[in-house]
Amino acid sequence: MTREQIKSLVAKNLPGWLSYAKQLLGNVADAEDAVQELAMKIAKGTFQTNDPDPAKHFRAWSIRCLYTVCMDTQRSKSRNRLRQASDESGFDQLSGSGPAPDANALKEELRADLDHCFAALSDQHRSVFLARSAGLKWQEIGDILGVPGSTASSRYQAARKQLQECLGQRGYGRGV
Repeated sequence: MTREQIKSLVAKNLPGWLSYAKQLLGNVADAEDAVQELAMKIAKGTFQTNDPDPAKHFRAWSIRCLYTVCMDTQRSKSRNRLRQASDESGFDQLSGSGPAPDANALKEELRADLDHCFAALSDQHRSVFLARSAGLKWQEIGDILGVPGSTASSRYQAARKQLQECLGQRGYGRGV
């Protein structure tokens, strides 16, 4: 692929990458950092593919690369939080919680419940759920995660069921 083709594909996929990374990492700043790191690695040629037609499968391939970057970021942040917690006596920095303004209390509560339930999913289930939400096909998701497309579909259904059960336990109806 030429440099111009790569630039075009990166520009086309940027919004989807940001959305995917934001869901995986939980905040915009980390997501932007992960997407920037991915774009730099693609531009430098750090991520390579053996695909004879890389432009055809660029989206799925780039999501897999982004997943790797996000998981590395998540592991690094977890290590840093643990280190920080052992250095300090309180856990205030870990929770990041604080009172929400009254006008946004319900929205914040729902968001917190969704975040809690989403965080309770395994990495595999969360990844499949996010990839499907990004519009990828089962086979593409399977290729990203190194499993058959049918396994990706099964994991998605399991993730949906777990989210429904978790939200149900938190008082939300069946319409999830």
